[in-house]
Amino acid sequence: MNKQALAFLTMFSFVLMLSVYYVTLPDDQVTASIQNTSEKEVAKTKDTSENQKQEDPVGKLQETINQKLEVEYNKQSESVADENASEEVKKQAIVAMDDVEKRKQMQEEIVKKLEESGYKCAVEIKDTTCIVNVFEPKESKEVAKDILIKTSSITNNAYFVEVTFKK
Repeated sequence: MNKQALAFLTMFSFVLMLSVYYVTLPDDQVTASIQNTSEKEVAKTKDTSENQKQEDPVGKLQETINQKLEVEYNKQSESVADENASEEVKKQAIVAMDDVEKRKQMQEEIVKKLEESGYKCAVEIKDTTCIVNVFEPKESKEVAKDILIKTSSITNNAYFVEVTFKK
């Protein structure tokens, strides 16, 4: 008997043994196991929702922006994986995926630079516009000017920079 057949028989007998064990378990243990699992899931959900409430609005907004980019990336990825799509459509999807990656990297770079300067902000790049959402208690022209200069230097003036103040 070759190794492949032996491995198959071993795995098959193992699965058969586990299924017999599961079937012969009393209902009390199965129900208790299911209840413990569901209680743990409920506790995890509560912890997650409490952590999200405690998060700052900057992180929530940036997460929403990143999710939009991921949806766009996944959509293009599906186009590339589609067997019925033409080569031209696949090439366009690959270019779009590269664009999404570049925008995401640039957004992260801008956020990092502005956080180093002491600003709490979320950045979104759409088409030809770079939107910088600044979470500052006071709106000031000096802050907006500083953010414009720093953002423009990172983007090499490739985008129209829009600064919005949020509270």
